[in-house]
Amino acid sequence: MMKKLSETWFAEPVFDYEYKTYEVMAYAKSMEDRFSQRKFFPYLDDVKRTLHNLDAYRTAKAQMTDGLKTDLLEVDLRRLQMIRAALPDNSGIMATLDEIVNFAAQTLGGLYKEGTKILDELSREVEITPVGIHGGALNPGFLFFRKPRAVRIYTYYFRLVRRPWSKESYKDVCTLYHSEIAAGPFDNLNAVKWDLMGRQNSLGSKAPNAYLVHADIQLPQYETLLPIAKRYLIKTAA
Repeated sequence: MMKKLSETWFAEPVFDYEYKTYEVMAYAKSMEDRFSQRKFFPYLDDVKRTLHNLDAYRTAKAQMTDGLKTDLLEVDLRRLQMIRAALPDNSGIMATLDEIVNFAAQTLGGLYKEGTKILDELSREVEITPVGIHGGALNPGFLFFRKPRAVRIYTYYFRLVRRPWSKESYKDVCTLYHSEIAAGPFDNLNAVKWDLMGRQNSLGSKAPNAYLVHADIQLPQYETLLPIAKRYLIKTAA
Protein backbone atom coordinates (compact mmCIF):
# COMPACT_ATOMS: atom_id res chain seq x y z
CA MET A 1 0.00 0.00 0.00
CA MET A 2 1.34 3.43 -0.96
CA LYS A 3 2.33 5.69 1.92
CA LYS A 4 0.84 9.16 1.45
CA LEU A 5 1.03 12.51 3.20
CA SER A 6 -2.24 14.40 3.64
CA GLU A 7 -2.69 17.86 2.13
CA THR A 8 -2.05 19.53 5.50
CA TRP A 9 0.27 16.97 7.11
CA PHE A 10 2.83 19.66 8.04
CA ALA A 11 0.32 21.44 10.33
CA GLU A 12 -1.34 18.39 11.89
CA PRO A 13 -0.53 16.77 15.26
CA VAL A 14 2.06 15.75 16.31
CA PHE A 15 3.36 19.26 15.65
CA ASP A 16 7.06 18.84 16.24
CA TYR A 17 9.95 19.56 13.88
CA GLU A 18 11.81 16.33 14.59
CA TYR A 19 8.65 14.25 14.22
CA LYS A 20 7.69 15.96 10.95
CA THR A 21 11.15 15.47 9.44
CA TYR A 22 10.85 11.78 10.34
CA GLU A 23 7.51 11.70 8.49
CA VAL A 24 9.12 13.28 5.42
CA MET A 25 12.07 10.90 5.44
CA ALA A 26 9.83 7.85 5.87
CA TYR A 27 7.68 9.01 2.94
CA ALA A 28 10.76 9.71 0.81
CA LYS A 29 12.21 6.29 1.66
CA SER A 30 9.00 4.53 0.60
CA MET A 31 9.09 6.37 -2.73
CA GLU A 32 12.79 5.62 -3.25
CA ASP A 33 12.01 1.94 -2.72
CA ARG A 34 9.38 2.10 -5.48
CA PHE A 35 11.76 3.87 -7.84
CA SER A 36 14.46 1.26 -7.18
CA GLN A 37 11.90 -1.37 -8.23
CA ARG A 38 11.32 0.63 -11.45
CA LYS A 39 7.82 1.57 -10.34
CA PHE A 40 6.79 5.19 -10.97
CA PHE A 41 3.01 5.40 -11.22
CA PRO A 42 1.22 6.69 -9.19
CA TYR A 43 4.19 7.37 -6.92
CA LEU A 44 5.92 10.14 -8.89
CA ASP A 45 2.62 11.97 -9.31
CA ASP A 46 2.03 11.76 -5.55
CA VAL A 47 5.40 13.38 -4.85
CA LYS A 48 4.44 16.16 -7.27
CA ARG A 49 1.09 16.57 -5.46
CA THR A 50 2.85 16.87 -2.10
CA LEU A 51 5.27 19.48 -3.47
CA HIS A 52 2.35 21.47 -4.84
CA ASN A 53 0.68 21.52 -1.42
CA LEU A 54 3.88 22.95 0.08
CA ASP A 55 3.98 25.66 -2.60
CA ALA A 56 0.31 26.42 -1.98
CA TYR A 57 1.02 26.99 1.72
CA ARG A 58 3.91 29.33 0.93
CA THR A 59 1.78 31.29 -1.52
CA ALA A 60 -1.11 31.58 0.94
CA LYS A 61 1.21 32.75 3.72
CA ALA A 62 2.83 35.35 1.44
CA GLN A 63 -0.59 36.69 0.42
CA MET A 64 -1.68 36.87 4.06
CA THR A 65 1.49 38.75 5.03
CA ASP A 66 0.99 41.20 2.17
CA GLY A 67 -2.67 41.64 3.07
CA LEU A 68 -1.86 42.58 6.67
CA LYS A 69 0.44 45.37 5.46
CA THR A 70 3.30 44.86 7.90
CA ASP A 71 6.17 47.36 7.87
CA LEU A 72 7.92 47.78 4.51
CA LEU A 73 11.60 46.86 4.85
CA GLU A 74 12.84 47.29 1.29
CA VAL A 75 11.92 47.07 -2.39
CA ASP A 76 13.55 44.36 -4.48
CA LEU A 77 13.83 46.06 -7.88
CA ARG A 78 15.28 42.97 -9.56
CA ARG A 79 12.26 40.85 -8.65
CA LEU A 80 9.82 43.80 -8.48
CA GLN A 81 8.77 42.77 -4.95
CA MET A 82 8.15 44.65 -1.73
CA ILE A 83 9.90 43.03 1.23
CA ARG A 84 7.81 43.41 4.38
CA ALA A 85 8.45 42.55 8.00
CA ALA A 86 7.49 39.06 9.11
CA LEU A 87 4.22 38.50 10.95
CA PRO A 88 4.47 38.58 14.75
CA ASP A 89 5.17 35.05 16.01
CA ASN A 90 5.53 35.11 19.77
CA SER A 91 4.77 31.39 20.07
CA GLY A 92 7.32 30.32 17.45
CA ILE A 93 4.74 28.17 15.65
CA MET A 94 5.07 29.92 12.30
CA ALA A 95 8.86 29.67 12.43
CA THR A 96 8.66 25.93 13.13
CA LEU A 97 6.12 25.52 10.35
CA ASP A 98 8.43 27.28 7.91
CA GLU A 99 11.32 25.02 8.93
CA ILE A 100 9.18 21.92 8.35
CA VAL A 101 7.95 23.13 4.97
CA ASN A 102 11.45 24.14 3.83
CA PHE A 103 12.92 20.79 4.85
CA ALA A 104 10.14 18.90 3.07
CA ALA A 105 10.41 21.02 -0.09
CA GLN A 106 14.16 20.49 -0.32
CA THR A 107 13.97 16.75 0.39
CA LEU A 108 11.02 15.97 -1.86
CA GLY A 109 12.15 18.34 -4.59
CA GLY A 110 15.37 16.37 -4.91
CA LEU A 111 13.42 13.11 -4.79
CA TYR A 112 11.12 14.24 -7.61
CA LYS A 113 14.06 15.28 -9.81
CA GLU A 114 15.79 11.95 -9.21
CA GLY A 115 12.64 9.93 -9.94
CA THR A 116 12.02 11.90 -13.13
CA LYS A 117 15.63 11.38 -14.20
CA ILE A 118 15.40 7.59 -13.71
CA LEU A 119 12.10 7.44 -15.58
CA ASP A 120 13.58 9.42 -18.47
CA GLU A 121 16.53 7.02 -18.64
CA LEU A 122 14.23 3.99 -18.66
CA SER A 123 12.08 5.61 -21.35
CA ARG A 124 15.06 5.47 -23.69
CA GLU A 125 15.09 1.67 -23.22
CA VAL A 126 11.49 1.41 -24.47
CA GLU A 127 10.85 1.24 -28.22
CA ILE A 128 7.46 2.51 -29.40
CA THR A 129 6.68 2.14 -33.09
CA PRO A 130 3.53 2.81 -35.16
CA VAL A 131 1.65 -0.20 -36.51
CA GLY A 132 0.08 0.19 -39.96
CA ILE A 133 -1.46 3.34 -41.39
CA HIS A 134 -2.23 6.13 -38.94
CA GLY A 135 -5.09 8.58 -38.79
CA GLY A 136 -5.13 11.88 -36.88
CA ALA A 137 -2.74 12.29 -33.95
CA LEU A 138 -5.65 12.62 -31.49
CA ASN A 139 -7.50 9.57 -32.76
CA PRO A 140 -8.03 6.77 -30.24
CA GLY A 141 -6.30 3.47 -30.83
CA PHE A 142 -4.55 0.33 -29.60
CA LEU A 143 -1.37 -0.28 -27.63
CA PHE A 144 0.37 -3.62 -28.23
CA PHE A 145 2.76 -4.68 -25.47
CA ARG A 146 5.13 -7.39 -26.66
CA LYS A 147 5.62 -10.34 -24.27
CA PRO A 148 7.85 -13.42 -24.84
CA ARG A 149 5.09 -15.45 -26.50
CA ALA A 150 2.13 -13.10 -26.39
CA VAL A 151 0.90 -9.57 -27.03
CA ARG A 152 -1.09 -7.71 -24.40
CA ILE A 153 -3.57 -5.27 -25.93
CA TYR A 154 -4.92 -2.02 -24.47
CA THR A 155 -7.23 0.53 -26.02
CA TYR A 156 -6.61 4.22 -25.43
CA TYR A 157 -8.21 7.61 -26.01
CA PHE A 158 -7.38 11.22 -25.19
CA ARG A 159 -9.25 13.38 -22.70
CA LEU A 160 -8.91 16.72 -20.93
CA VAL A 161 -8.64 16.52 -17.14
CA ARG A 162 -7.97 18.94 -14.32
CA ARG A 163 -5.83 18.16 -11.31
CA PRO A 164 -7.45 18.95 -7.91
CA TRP A 165 -4.85 21.65 -7.23
CA SER A 166 -4.91 23.32 -10.65
CA LYS A 167 -7.40 25.50 -12.51
CA GLU A 168 -5.96 24.56 -15.89
CA SER A 169 -6.94 21.48 -17.89
CA TYR A 170 -4.31 19.29 -19.49
CA LYS A 171 -4.26 16.49 -22.03
CA ASP A 172 -4.32 12.97 -20.62
CA VAL A 173 -4.52 9.45 -22.03
CA CYS A 174 -7.02 6.94 -20.67
CA THR A 175 -6.18 3.25 -21.22
CA LEU A 176 -8.29 0.12 -20.85
CA TYR A 177 -7.12 -3.47 -20.91
CA HIS A 178 -8.59 -5.28 -23.92
CA SER A 179 -7.11 -8.77 -24.22
CA GLU A 180 -3.98 -10.87 -24.53
CA ILE A 181 -3.28 -13.03 -27.55
CA ALA A 182 -0.66 -15.64 -28.35
CA ALA A 183 1.87 -14.17 -30.78
CA GLY A 184 5.46 -14.68 -31.78
CA PRO A 185 8.06 -11.99 -32.50
CA PHE A 186 7.37 -12.11 -36.26
CA ASP A 187 3.56 -12.07 -36.21
CA ASN A 188 1.89 -9.38 -38.31
CA LEU A 189 0.47 -6.93 -35.79
CA ASN A 190 -1.09 -4.83 -38.54
CA ALA A 191 -3.30 -7.84 -39.29
CA VAL A 192 -4.15 -8.02 -35.58
CA LYS A 193 -5.12 -4.35 -35.66
CA TRP A 194 -7.46 -4.87 -38.65
CA ASP A 195 -8.93 -7.94 -37.01
CA LEU A 196 -9.71 -5.94 -33.86
CA MET A 197 -11.30 -3.19 -35.92
CA GLY A 198 -13.42 -5.70 -37.81
CA ARG A 199 -14.59 -7.75 -34.85
CA GLN A 200 -15.19 -5.08 -32.24
CA ASN A 201 -14.29 -1.47 -32.83
CA SER A 202 -15.27 -0.10 -29.43
CA LEU A 203 -13.22 3.04 -30.06
CA GLY A 204 -15.85 4.62 -32.27
CA SER A 205 -13.29 5.63 -34.87
CA LYS A 206 -12.88 4.52 -38.46
CA ALA A 207 -9.15 5.19 -38.29
CA PRO A 208 -7.77 4.09 -34.92
CA ASN A 209 -4.04 4.27 -34.47
CA ALA A 210 -1.88 1.47 -33.07
CA TYR A 211 1.55 1.31 -31.48
CA LEU A 212 3.86 -1.53 -30.52
CA VAL A 213 5.56 -1.06 -27.14
CA HIS A 214 8.65 -3.18 -26.54
CA ALA A 215 11.53 -3.21 -24.08
CA ASP A 216 14.47 -5.59 -23.81
CA ILE A 217 14.61 -5.01 -20.05
CA GLN A 218 12.00 -6.10 -17.50
CA LEU A 219 9.68 -3.24 -16.55
CA PRO A 220 6.42 -3.33 -14.55
CA GLN A 221 3.44 -3.11 -16.87
CA TYR A 222 1.07 -0.88 -14.90
CA GLU A 223 3.54 1.21 -12.90
CA THR A 224 6.05 1.97 -15.68
CA LEU A 225 5.41 0.71 -19.21
CA LEU A 226 1.91 2.17 -19.47
CA PRO A 227 2.98 5.61 -18.13
CA ILE A 228 5.89 5.68 -20.59
CA ALA A 229 3.53 4.83 -23.46
CA LYS A 230 1.12 7.55 -22.32
CA ARG A 231 3.90 10.14 -22.21
CA TYR A 232 4.85 9.17 -25.75
CA LEU A 233 1.26 9.53 -26.99
CA ILE A 234 0.83 12.95 -25.38
CA LYS A 235 4.12 14.11 -26.87
CA THR A 236 3.21 12.95 -30.38
CA ALA A 237 -0.22 14.61 -30.10
CA ALA A 238 1.17 17.95 -28.92
